[in-house]
Formats: sequence, structure tokens, C-alpha cells
Amino acid sequence: MSKKGVPPIDTDKLLAEFNLELSEFDERRKKLAPAVEKYRESSRTLIEAEKVVTSELGKQAKSLKRLNELAPRLVRAGAVDAKQAQQYEADFTEGQTEVDNATKIIPKSGSWFTRLFLGSANNIVFADTQRKLAFKEEYETFKYRATILSVPYFLIMLYMPSLGGAVETAYQTFLLYYYATITLRENILQTREL
Repeated sequence: MSKKGVPPIDTDKLLAEFNLELSEFDERRKKLAPAVEKYRESSRTLIEAEKVVTSELGKQAKSLKRLNELAPRLVRAGAVDAKQAQQYEADFTEGQTEVDNATKIIPKSGSWFTRLFLGSANNIVFADTQRKLAFKEEYETFKYRATILSVPYFLIMLYMPSLGGAVETAYQTFLLYYYATITLRENILQTREL
């Protein structure tokens, strides 16, 4: 034992443990870089595919709606017989099922409660910078609008103190909502490093 009851350090054992950990760290590091790049590329591919699918779903839904409007008119006009109309109807039903199934895999914007606190850009899985910036822009817009909305409350409370009870309660509720929303959005922005 050395001074003050502290056992001596076995430097050879400590160095061996350090070197082992360092070699494992280097191996994991070599595996991590390609995995991160593969993940980024997959994210980019997914984002592009999501944009294409979303765009095509919108176009397909409009087409189906228009075709469903035109088909009965063609039948009434006698341009299409009943058998062909039934085939069209079956095709439209199948097309609508495909649209519905594809819609289920696209990320949703969330419930009204989520939109209330996070806004319309509430898919907080930011796979690209564009989504991060959209979320931040909506955050800034919310702060600006909330500031504009708070001015009338303040003026009413200042110049009409007799209305104080109800107006003050409404204003306090508004402030509670405002600060809860700002806190959520700021934490998301900080967590997502924007």
C-alpha cells in the first residue's frame, strides 16, 4: 500500500485494458461511418419516395373523383353499356382501395390536439433540413401571432378593469397555452439541433 491507504495502480493492467477498449472503439468507429452514410442515403431515398407517393396519391384521388362523376353521366347518355359501367365501377373501387392503402403508410400530421400544440408541421421526425426549417418557421409564426393576440387582452385589462375577472381568466388561460406550446416547440428544436 502506498500513501494514505490507497493501493498502488497496476499500470500494465490499466494500459492493457485501455488498449483493448481503444481497439474496440476503433472497430466500432469504422463500422459506424458507413452505417451512418447508408442511413442518410436511405433517409434521402425515403423522403423522395414520400414526395412522389404523396403527389401521385393526390393526383390519383382527383382522377378517381372525376371518373366517378363522369361514369354515371356516360351511362345516362348511353355512351357506355351497363356491363362496361360495372367494370369501370370495379376498377374505381380497386383504385380507391389502392389509394387508401397507400395513404396509410404516409406519415400523418397528427390529431387536432397535437396540431394545437405543434402546429401543422408536427411530424417531428425531421429526415431533412427542409422539414426542420418548416417547423422552425411555424414556431416563429406562432410566436408572432400570439404576441399580436395578447395585445387586446392587455389593453382590455388596462382600460376596463371592471371586466377584469373574465378577461383575466381568459388571458391567463391563453398564457398557459402559449408557454406550454413554446416550451414544447423549443425543446423539439433544441433536441433536433436546429
